[in-house]
Amino acid sequence: MSANNNNNTAMNFISQELRGIRASVVRGNARLEALEASLGLLVPTQANGQQHPDGGVTESSNPTQRGLRLAAANHRGARILDSNLTGMVSPGRVAQYNALLQRLDRLNNGDMAPPLTSRQLESRRKLMFTVQAEVAELISIEHPNVTHWKYMDELDKMYYALILEDRVFEQHHLAIYLCVHPENRPQGLYFSDTDAAMRTCEDYREANSSLGYNGVSLFTQFSTFSGPQMFSLEELHLLCRGVSSQILQLLTVDLSTSNTKFYHKYEDGAFEVREYPFHIPKQVLKDIGKQIEKTRSFIPVAFDGAFQDIVQKIRGTRAVDYLDIALYIVPTLFVPEMTNSQAAKAIMKLTRGISLSLQMEFTERTLNEIDACFQFFHDYCKRKISDKQLSVSIFRPVQHYLAHVTWMIRKVGPITAYSSRSLER
Repeated sequence: MSANNNNNTAMNFISQELRGIRASVVRGNARLEALEASLGLLVPTQANGQQHPDGGVTESSNPTQRGLRLAAANHRGARILDSNLTGMVSPGRVAQYNALLQRLDRLNNGDMAPPLTSRQLESRRKLMFTVQAEVAELISIEHPNVTHWKYMDELDKMYYALILEDRVFEQHHLAIYLCVHPENRPQGLYFSDTDAAMRTCEDYREANSSLGYNGVSLFTQFSTFSGPQMFSLEELHLLCRGVSSQILQLLTVDLSTSNTKFYHKYEDGAFEVREYPFHIPKQVLKDIGKQIEKTRSFIPVAFDGAFQDIVQKIRGTRAVDYLDIALYIVPTLFVPEMTNSQAAKAIMKLTRGISLSLQMEFTERTLNEIDACFQFFHDYCKRKISDKQLSVSIFRPVQHYLAHVTWMIRKVGPITAYSSRSLER
């Protein structure tokens, strides 16, 4: 009888312990869910060397990592964020993320790019929500007494927002930061140094937060890792969706008075419109669109492009459409309407370089001509930037990649041989 009583007492004690543990877990999960829900749009509005009031750091976080992250907060460029991208009085989290994703897509692909579809937005939101849940869990571990985002100090908010940015970028290649180029306009990162040396294998294997390398890629652990050529260059998104669509944007800025991204901006906020080298009048652009529409019935079916009036109906334009526009429509209809002969020559060199890059066989002479074509366009743009007639925003990452096209061809072969077209169609 005594043994049974002892067993019952032990079981009751264990049961109470389990109930206590379960209650603790439930409370912890509830607090984590509340914390995650309170995060909202987790992005820093400024990162200009703010200091913690008492100079301290979070006790449970790694002081070295925290210091490096905060010290290099602006490694992608100075930040500028609209206080409310949605325009709503009290926007929900989904509305905030949708507005941010749409804004980022326009910054990367231009104002003429079609807006993201609801399916695309949902997919990208899920990626961001997943990472946000990870950050919320990290906060709950390092700040066990924090139950709401608003109770954290500003430096802690910036720290965890930077963690979110880096994780989203490294895991899903979504750049959820907004940066400003030297003319102080929120239109992304620009790389005008087209002569920069290629990164070495050691650069990939060693993280350097001062250069924006906050982590080491898993690919570096492969025995076959060989450096930049491991990642190659993808022609559908580089030459078609990237450079070809940018050419159209350069030539159609006059369609909208708010389209100022390629204009040089003076210190007083005024834009240099009159001397913009790639200008074509709005009415002429509309006439070009009508001419394209008239010729549709005569276009051979062998062409992938739709050949529609891309001046009036840019929505729904595909990457293959942009390529046909750059290779066939720009040289025949747009370039003859350009009044600046050197600008017209620069555009023709760029389209020539794209055309040559899409071949399946190359000679050394062809590769040298590709380099010369891209170099001509880049040198011309640099002169116009120096003359304050063009914005540095012309040098999006896709322009920088053009300087490495022939290097990549020499290393891994024709870029059309490993295109993603078969996956996209």
